[in-house]
Amino acid sequence: MSGLVSAPSRVAHCLYTGAANAYRRPLTSAEQGRVTGLYNGLRTMTVNGYTITSTIQEATQNAVYAILSSPQTLYRTELGAGQAPVPATATTPAGIPLTQSELATELAFFLTDAPPDPTLLDLANRGMLTQANLPAQVNRILGTQAAKDWMTTIMFTFYKLNLLYNVANTVDGGLFPDFNAQLLTDMHTESQKFLDNTLWNGTLVDLLTSRTTFLNSNLASVIYKVPPPAGASATNFVQTTLPADQRAGMLTNAGFITSRARSNRGSVVARGLVIQETMLCMVTPGPPDSLKGAVATALNNLDMQTVHQQVATRANGVCGQCHSHFDPFGLVLDNYDNIARYRTIDDLGKPVDATTSMPAELGGEPVTNAIDFAQKLAANPGFANCMAETVLQYAMTDLYSAPVTVPTLPGITPVVAGCATADVAQRYNATSTKTFSDIVRAVATAPAFTLRAPAAL
Repeated sequence: MSGLVSAPSRVAHCLYTGAANAYRRPLTSAEQGRVTGLYNGLRTMTVNGYTITSTIQEATQNAVYAILSSPQTLYRTELGAGQAPVPATATTPAGIPLTQSELATELAFFLTDAPPDPTLLDLANRGMLTQANLPAQVNRILGTQAAKDWMTTIMFTFYKLNLLYNVANTVDGGLFPDFNAQLLTDMHTESQKFLDNTLWNGTLVDLLTSRTTFLNSNLASVIYKVPPPAGASATNFVQTTLPADQRAGMLTNAGFITSRARSNRGSVVARGLVIQETMLCMVTPGPPDSLKGAVATALNNLDMQTVHQQVATRANGVCGQCHSHFDPFGLVLDNYDNIARYRTIDDLGKPVDATTSMPAELGGEPVTNAIDFAQKLAANPGFANCMAETVLQYAMTDLYSAPVTVPTLPGITPVVAGCATADVAQRYNATSTKTFSDIVRAVATAPAFTLRAPAAL
């Protein structure tokens, strides 16, 4: 390797290696020249007619600062420079492949939110990160704790559990004296442990149907009303199984429900919307300004209506055109109060009735309660399709873009997956294990992950 004019060869090697690691690819000869020039300029420079000399250590330190703040370090390119376009086939679109260094970066940040590790970098630098051995690298990285921790964080955020603390000053402490900051912290911990266990030790539909969770003594006695599992304490969470007639997966998770809490009672609308968005990837926009008066009137009547009366009131007229697509989702959660405690008597002192029917786009079949709904939703392809879309959007650095929107006008149609999402869903459906990891593998090996449209270049 060519030496630096004013530095020992080991400094040159360190700077070139450091820059290559920061850029996540080998340096070009022009970039090596710029690093050389940068170091030499830092070693000796003229300022106001005076020659200033830095030590080797000072010049090296400042060169590293410059490398780490350069665009090549801070930005991820997807140029596919020098790559031949891939023609369309019966099953894949046309596109320009990412370079192997770009693919290594894409894969590493997708799975770990960090630069490529030495193994991935070495494969890319040697031209060995091909489509044939990409699945092995996906499996290798998915087996690391870093990947599991990061993907769990992504799903925790997707289910909006990160918003749990937003209700800290919303819930009326007079009506819910058990509600406090520690309870929110415990719900946060339980939700995180539930996801961490279910994503990596169960099937995809276990997210909806599993009764396995982790409780401390506080949650067991205050929220779930079950005996604390052996070994549980205020600070120690222990794996346990919840009652089959009361709990089913994320849908009845205390943190998930409480994150939609209002001051004095649970909201059918807020609960329905978050289920529609996170479990079916459908979003309904807010009401138009022309309906503000009707919305205000409906809000004033809530304290005097059961949830079925609320839904029936909205079913007629223009409001029903949208509410019919998410109100049923909120209605099935009426067995859970504002902070997710199971109940059989509602806020008005009347027996809870959580029966409803699936929206028309999901078949319209009757549902008896949240447990029944969770099982029916788990069997519906819309849930797996939503997960495919969610993970694909995140992989393409677009998790927070607007999901598919349900129109507010008549003629609302079910969500139709785009071809990239459909491809991922088909790859997932072809697996025998049907796990969350299978969804992740399907995304990482899909053409959408490795190809870019020529028009985007």
